[in-house]
Amino acid sequence: MTNIVGNNGAAGSVTFYRNGNHVGNVTDPSFLEVFFGAFDHAGNYYFDGLTQSSTVFVAEIAHATTGGRTVQFLTTNNTIGAAFGV
Repeated sequence: MTNIVGNNGAAGSVTFYRNGNHVGNVTDPSFLEVFFGAFDHAGNYYFDGLTQSSTVFVAEIAHATTGGRTVQFLTTNNTIGAAFGV
């Protein structure tokens, strides 16, 4: 689940639940807002948002369904104009 912003105006984050139980949060110092996310068939979680400098990012947390919690920012030579729909 993505959290656009945290409590008291803190940066956004990603929260994972398994069988209705909280199993972890993922934050990164470059996150400002985290918008939309989705899993692929292999259990990797992809999501988008804005960095602290207000640029769009797309990122992956590999093996999120089996405990992966490391954020890998994805890159492209294209310009992403807005984050709203992974």
